[in-house]
Amino acid sequence: MVGYSPEKHNGLPSQLPSSLMFIVIRECVKHMTKEQARNLILCNKITGKKEDNGYKYVEEVGVSIQGQDANNA
Repeated sequence: MVGYSPEKHNGLPSQLPSSLMFIVIRECVKHMTKEQARNLILCNKITGKKEDNGYKYVEEVGVSIQGQDANNA
């Protein structure tokens, strides 16, 4: 998996925000500024760390993104 490191995450992939959306966001920020990557995120997002109500923090971009079901992704 792109961007996955068992050492960094204690080998617990089930606890990672590892959907395709999060993988793509992490890859984008490698090729553009954090602000440019944030502007590409169309789903619900909050600048900073929020981990309730379905939000997962993406440190590489500095935003928390609300999880999306397959129908809305």
